[in-house]
This record gives sequence, C-alpha cells and structure tokens, in this order.
Amino acid sequence: MSMAMRWKIELLRRRVEEVRNSDPLFVESADSGLYFEVFFSGVFRPGNARHSNRSSVVKSEIVEVCSSVCREWSIDQSEAAADAINARLGVPYDCPRDYFRSMAVRVEIVREEESRKTARRMRIERARIERLQFLRNALYSDPALVMIEHLDRHPEDVSRLGRVEDFRALAEKLKFTEKWWWPIQLAWSQLATDTKSSEGREYSIGVLVDAIKRIDARLADQYKIADLTDRKDQ
Repeated sequence: MSMAMRWKIELLRRRVEEVRNSDPLFVESADSGLYFEVFFSGVFRPGNARHSNRSSVVKSEIVEVCSSVCREWSIDQSEAAADAINARLGVPYDCPRDYFRSMAVRVEIVREEESRKTARRMRIERARIERLQFLRNALYSDPALVMIEHLDRHPEDVSRLGRVEDFRALAEKLKFTEKWWWPIQLAWSQLATDTKSSEGREYSIGVLVDAIKRIDARLADQYKIADLTDRKDQ
C-alpha cells in the first residue's frame, strides 16, 4: 500500500471531536450596552497542521462569526440572529491553516425578556427622535407642513392654531438659536467648569457682564448682574 493511500485511510479514521461552551458567550448586539447570550455545540475533525489545542482555534472561529453577525441584529431579534449564525456555521468549514476540518456548529441564543423589553423601548425612542428630527427639518424648509402634520394628529386644535407665519417665525428663531446662541452657551458652560482660579472666573464674568451692559443696560439692571464683577469668591 502506498504512503498516500495509508495517509488517506488515516484521515478517514480520525475521530470526530466535539466542541461546546458551558458558560454563555456574551456577544454585543446592535443595541449599545445589550448583549446576546449564545450557547454553541458542534463537531470538527483534526487537520494536518499541528496545534496543541485545536478546540481553542475552533472556538475562536465560532466567536468571531457570532460577533460579526450579532452586531447586525437588535437584542429583541434573537431568533433571526441565531438563524443568521447557524446559516454560516451549519455548513462544514475547513480552517485555511488546516488546524481543523469539517467544522459544523449550531448555536442557540437565550432570550431574556427584560433585555427584549429594553430593546423595544430603545427602538421606540429612536423612532421618536427620528420623527422629531424630521419635523425640525420640515419646520425649517416648509412650516406649513409642520402645521398640517399637527392638525392631522390634533384636528381639534384647528381653531386655536396660529397662522403659517407663526411657524415660520418659530423656525427662524430656532435656527438662529442653534447656529449662534447654543454653541456659545455650551462653550461658556465648559469654560466655567474648566476655569480653576478665581481671577480667571472673575475675568470671564467681567467680559460677559460688560458685553450685556454695552448692548442692553436694561437687561443688566433687570437681572441684577451689573455688580457681579465687584463680588469676590467666599
């Protein structure tokens, strides 16, 4: 019998080895902070390349597939995620480095009702934010559309709703606030937090108070900020 034939017979005689995890594999889902609990079991045959722990190589391959697939699915889509993983791992697979051959694995994802509820709430919240963003953009480009949308949901408000010009004025006010005042307020708040010395804080306040007094002294008197620069830290 030739050497090649004996080697083929040896490969056929190689026993099938099992691989599984006893502790759950926590895999990140498409929902930030929420993880699938994955259990897997399968079989493989040793390859020609030598390795002191073939099962670790197999498990590493399984984890990589599970991680890449689960990131595409929400936590409340565990059944679909499991189907997608099993579709990939159910086909016998040979390691390119020949550490193992004919790996075939099946996974099961444990369903936790609390995580599913959390995912549903997150999905609803994302939809609400997307709708608000759409309405904001619509208000900027077409105030009448926002008015019609409101009347569609609340027809009883037709007698109390203002004119389209009111929505247009609101849009202009919001755009001005977003473009100018909101970034300035954020920067000023950060400056107040980061400024450690009393001299730095007094200088910053002095600049702001002086600007208000120059532009509209009435506001400085109304909000009693005219004497802020004279105050000392206790």
